[in-house]
Amino acid sequence: MKLTKLILFGAFFVSLMSCDFNTDDDDVISIDDTVLVLVTEAHSEIGPPSVVVHFETENPQPCSNYQIQNDFSVEGEMIVSDFDGIFRPNACSEPEGPATSTNFTNLDNGEYLLEINYEGDTDLYNIGIAEDSITMDAQNVSFTRTEFDVSWRYRENSFAYLCGTADGSTAPCDGFEGILEDSLTLEEFTFPDRGYVPYPQTTVGFEYNAPGRFYSYGTPAVFEEVIELLSDYNNEIQAAQNGIVIFMINWEGRQVGIGR
Repeated sequence: MKLTKLILFGAFFVSLMSCDFNTDDDDVISIDDTVLVLVTEAHSEIGPPSVVVHFETENPQPCSNYQIQNDFSVEGEMIVSDFDGIFRPNACSEPEGPATSTNFTNLDNGEYLLEINYEGDTDLYNIGIAEDSITMDAQNVSFTRTEFDVSWRYRENSFAYLCGTADGSTAPCDGFEGILEDSLTLEEFTFPDRGYVPYPQTTVGFEYNAPGRFYSYGTPAVFEEVIELLSDYNNEIQAAQNGIVIFMINWEGRQVGIGR
């Protein structure tokens, strides 16, 4: 399975249904699955992103709020995670999903060793943090793996533009793209084909899901202008009434959107 996209702060569309799962005390069960490992950038609040070490089970669990319980620490160039198991809360959030753990750090650019321990086994990864990327090189692994040996970092003063339409029309998405490019000084850029991209790359669930577009801008004031243009455009197209969603997220985790 693909790793969960890490938009952790202020999710734009969230629908969680709670159900009773375990009426006894919360407990921890064993990890009987391969654990996927990703070192990337994410947000816990609005502001510059942090480097995170993210774990998730390769296969879904019965509830999407299961968590990989681990003791996590950073000392110098050593990053250590000691797995305890999967934490299973009393309340179950549907639908099913992987058990996860996202560990925020203050890591600077440099070279690190990630050590992951569980039930007497140790997996090791070399981690390299550079200005535009984070690399992972497996040295000795048995119960974990990574799907991406490189994760691209957020470009400062940038945002992702996403659009979807229920009726399959492309005109509403193309229309706002044109307004952005004609009205503001933006530089469109792309990420390399290989590796993990921290931005979402498309909407989901629509008849037409436009491929994500990525733009960089000169100053924070430009993103404020983007928001104003989007509001004006919504007055014109009435997105919610016409099955249109336009969503943007910038490098600091700020999210704006219109539609259903």
